[in-house]
Amino acid sequence: MQGVIERTGIKQRVPAKGKKKSAVSGGQTVLPLEEGGRGRSFFHRWSAAGLILLASVLAVLFVANAIHVNDLLRNVTSVEAERDEVRRENERLRAELTRLMSVEQITERAAAIGMIQPERPPIGLSPKGDQKRIRE
Repeated sequence: MQGVIERTGIKQRVPAKGKKKSAVSGGQTVLPLEEGGRGRSFFHRWSAAGLILLASVLAVLFVANAIHVNDLLRNVTSVEAERDEVRRENERLRAELTRLMSVEQITERAAAIGMIQPERPPIGLSPKGDQKRIRE
């Protein structure tokens, strides 16, 4: 037993449930066409094209973002290396400053330019005009 579907005056044969497909139709089931089928396939084609376009734009944005992140990481690495170099230079300068401020270094340099050690402590002047000896 085969059922008959009628749509807009066209009759199509569709196999009834439970029966095997006939060899005449080549093993394919005939589906009834809906009205406006052409408009629907047009919409499907454009939506598929739009999805492909959207996926390609997202892929391009992802790759561009990865390249930008790599550039930023390279810049951060170079800035960190520069920072470490400046810190080492700063520590070297602090060590040299401490060495130059030592008492031995100051007395040695003073003697080299002809300065002598005073026999008595210097006299300090106050704003009132009083003279006081500065303690060593």
